[in-house]
Amino acid sequence: MILIRGVIGPGGCEPKLSGVPTVGGKWERAEGEGWQLEFSLDRSGRAMRSQKGLLIHDGRVDDFAGALKERSGSWLQVDWPQAGQLVFTTDRLGTIPIYWGLRDGRAFFASRLTDMVRFGFDSPDALGVMQMVMLNQSTGVRTVLEGVSLLPCASTVALSVQGTSTACRYWTPFVTDEAVANEQQWLDEGLEVIREANRKAVRTAIPGKVAWPLTGGLDSRGNSGCCADLIGPDDLFFHVEDMGDFELPIARRLASVYGKTVREFHSSKSMREAARSDLDLDSGDLNVGHWRLRGTAQELAEELGYSSTVDGFLQGILMNPGMFFHEGTVSDARERCFKMASFRAEMFKLDLQGALFRQFREDYEATFPGGRHGLDASQQFIMENRSRRMVFGIVRLNANYLDVRTPGMDSGLIDYAMRLPWSLRKGAIAYKKIIGMIDPRLAAIDHDKTGLPLTAGAEVSRKRKIAKYVTYYVNRVWPGKPLLKGKETAFERMLRADEAFRTEVYDVISGSSWIEEIFGWDIIKVVEGQRFGRGLSFDGVGALLTIALLERAGKDQTRK
Repeated sequence: MILIRGVIGPGGCEPKLSGVPTVGGKWERAEGEGWQLEFSLDRSGRAMRSQKGLLIHDGRVDDFAGALKERSGSWLQVDWPQAGQLVFTTDRLGTIPIYWGLRDGRAFFASRLTDMVRFGFDSPDALGVMQMVMLNQSTGVRTVLEGVSLLPCASTVALSVQGTSTACRYWTPFVTDEAVANEQQWLDEGLEVIREANRKAVRTAIPGKVAWPLTGGLDSRGNSGCCADLIGPDDLFFHVEDMGDFELPIARRLASVYGKTVREFHSSKSMREAARSDLDLDSGDLNVGHWRLRGTAQELAEELGYSSTVDGFLQGILMNPGMFFHEGTVSDARERCFKMASFRAEMFKLDLQGALFRQFREDYEATFPGGRHGLDASQQFIMENRSRRMVFGIVRLNANYLDVRTPGMDSGLIDYAMRLPWSLRKGAIAYKKIIGMIDPRLAAIDHDKTGLPLTAGAEVSRKRKIAKYVTYYVNRVWPGKPLLKGKETAFERMLRADEAFRTEVYDVISGSSWIEEIFGWDIIKVVEGQRFGRGLSFDGVGALLTIALLERAGKDQTRK
């Protein structure tokens, strides 16, 4: 990942940090009156410097000039207009995170929570930890560390020893719910916008062989289809087995359109090291249960010699958002987004009427975005929390090894999706038709979500419908202990089925004083009770593991 860290304050403010910053990276320094910083670039990172600023980006920003919301890609700008102050401007999703805190009369900042721990912020924030475990990530500006906040996205903020200025926001996502006047005009525009976003992302990649992922979904079809003439003879199509191999036959059929075969990778191989994950490789905000592609990225780069890959990040939220966004009122959206938290709390046998969970819920309700309706609110909540802090975390992790290109971060594609009427976004209606326009052969191949070709629309195959109902009624025979299991990630499957892996994970969690301090011994007993059983197979365990690993990183630093 792209790294940046430093301090603002009086003389003698050397950070005194140590450790390898990222795979193959090196530190560069900038300093001025009352401040200093250092940064390290990943495989996707480039940097531009001026007398008064630093602009870190992924190759799609040409200069410091121009409107902020017209910039494409992942980027972060740091300016130093006066002594003792730095001004940070984040991209639309704040994909290069800046965590900050005040301590000993100075302001510290870093793009990794492990570095903030090294700066002395080594106590947990109870609400931030609760958010990460129950919602997959901390939300808003909160983090899992006490006294450490995250700068907001799409904003300009000044940081000094007094703290931060009021954020000046230059963009907020929205949903267009107007009626469709001319569908074909929207499709024609979308075709050009999506094609150019993909081709620009690939054109600005570092030179070398490209590894193209193929799944059973929509994004990889659009990515490869838009760049079919740019796919070189040495480029690779690959598929990562994670939630079972049901997507593999689809990936093989897609590759055959280009006259290629698919190389298969297994995420279980790298996930086996989850309990020994090195949080210096990511922001520390990413649930290690989602480190599913890291091993593949490392193997593609270090063993097979590939330079870059294409990731469908944000494209689903922009063009196929139905399962994440909620219609109705803002209150309806807020309640539906909270369902997972309540489910996980029950799985961990937490007291939903207890003081901590009540405080967690009250904070969630108070900070949940507003808007005209549930679509506006849920879109902002998902994009700025799940997309920014969890999903893009996988991109950051893989960028330690490969130049990860993200067409979905193109400003033109984002703006098009925001203008696209909801009736054409919902269910990926426009997206599926645009993929058919890119290459009808891609649209004729089954979609993993429906079991039918894209031309069938949102209809689900009869086989899928029967399997869904059979699973539901059979599992009612034994509530809480499903007889027929659905899709599982490699992390979930290994927790359930691999005793050695489960024991290693639970050893780390059970040894965490932070987890016991916040949740009490009861949650440790729940985890311990699963040690030799089926295992609690869901990502909340991965979040507990992440927090325990961050605590351990702090203790290791203290011992040094």
